[in-house]
Amino acid sequence: MNQTTQGFYLADSEGRLLGFNNNRGPDRIKALMKRTLREWQAPTSTLLEGDPEPLDLPRKKPDGSVVVQVNTKVLSGYTATDDPYQKIMQRAVGRDNLWIYKSELKQLQAGRFPDSLAEKIVRFHAVDNTRGEPPMWSQAQIISLEIKLHESGKVSGEFSMATDDGKRSCSGEVLGQIDFEAGRLARFDLVLLGNFRGQGRYTPGAPSGKFPLAIALRIADPATPASLVRPQALKAFGPGYLYLGSQ
Repeated sequence: MNQTTQGFYLADSEGRLLGFNNNRGPDRIKALMKRTLREWQAPTSTLLEGDPEPLDLPRKKPDGSVVVQVNTKVLSGYTATDDPYQKIMQRAVGRDNLWIYKSELKQLQAGRFPDSLAEKIVRFHAVDNTRGEPPMWSQAQIISLEIKLHESGKVSGEFSMATDDGKRSCSGEVLGQIDFEAGRLARFDLVLLGNFRGQGRYTPGAPSGKFPLAIALRIADPATPASLVRPQALKAFGPGYLYLGSQ
């Protein structure tokens, strides 16, 4: 595809792309939806001709894995503005999903916090995705990482990441609670509170200097469509994300 992969998309249940628009204006989006629906319902519609393009990454979570909802919020540090768009961006809450694989669930149930899960969380979810698509961390950018699961189910830990030039960094602590009931993960509540610095190409407008960033993780409601969305990191780190904990 020679066009941007950011934007809003309409697709059928088989994954066929019906239409897209890289514009956040509500009137444009509503017009796109209405136009695509008319074309899809037309007797001579060609929108569904052909097979969907094959995907090299799974569309659904692996069998036996659990989906965790991840929300991110910049707590303070923004410069006051009268720009209505900037106000929306400054109040925005980021959203993503984390996959916990079957092998990682077994380790959690045995009382150990998997190294693979800890790495996935900080590399791909300790990011500022509140204003757009964020750059994620490479394994080499992890300075320190330790997350422990205690006998009571309480979780504690610390993490630190930084780019070589120091323009982007994040360090903080992890707190939470993990519980199993009848052999199933019943609670996975984690909070990462970090001091973040920097921004990415598609996340401009970050507060200057270091600013507090909170990341909250909780088991996703499987009844919601949002729980079916693949982790954002699969697009850029597909093989790496799938490898961590899937073996």
